[in-house]
Amino acid sequence: MKASIVLATYCPNKDRYSLCKRSFTEIHRTGMKRNEYELIVVNNGGIHTDLIERLDADVVITNSKNLGQGAALNEGIAIAKSKNLALMDDDLSYKEGWLQVGLEVLYLHPAHVVSMTDIGYKYITAPAGQGYSYARKVGGVWILRKSVYYKVGRFAAGVHNYGGMWTRNLIRSGSRFV
Repeated sequence: MKASIVLATYCPNKDRYSLCKRSFTEIHRTGMKRNEYELIVVNNGGIHTDLIERLDADVVITNSKNLGQGAALNEGIAIAKSKNLALMDDDLSYKEGWLQVGLEVLYLHPAHVVSMTDIGYKYITAPAGQGYSYARKVGGVWILRKSVYYKVGRFAAGVHNYGGMWTRNLIRSGSRFV
C-alpha cells in the first residue's frame, strides 16, 4: 500500500454539508488505483453519514461529539497501515492526481512534509454592495512519512490552532514543508 489517506470531517449543518459533498466527490481523484491506498474517515460527530457511506472508505471511525481536528487526525493515524500519510480536510477541492504527485515529491524529500495547496482568487460582493477579492484555498493536504509524524509528535487535541503548533514543532525537529 502506497499511502493511507486520513480524512477528519465535521459537518454540523446544511452549509457545511454542501461543502463536504463537493469535496467528497473529489477525494478519489488520486491518480492511483484504488488498491494502492486506504481511506480512513474520522467523523467528528457530524450529520453527514450518507456522504461518508458513499466514500467507499476502508475504515470509518465515528465520534459521538466533535473532538477537534487534531484529535481526529491522531485517531486515524493510529490505525493507518502505510508508512506514507495524506492528511486532508473535508471542505477543499482536490485536483486530479493529487496523491500521486504528492508522493513523488515525498520520495524526493522523505524527511519533510509535502504541503499541497492551490490558491485561487475570486471576486465577491459584500453585503453593502462593495466587492473585494479574497484568497480561497482550493486544495490542501499534508503528505508525510509516519516516522516524521511520530518524530514531531501527535497533534494537540482540543486546540484550535493544532496545525500551527505542530508546524512549530516540525521546524524545531529539523524537518520542513516542501
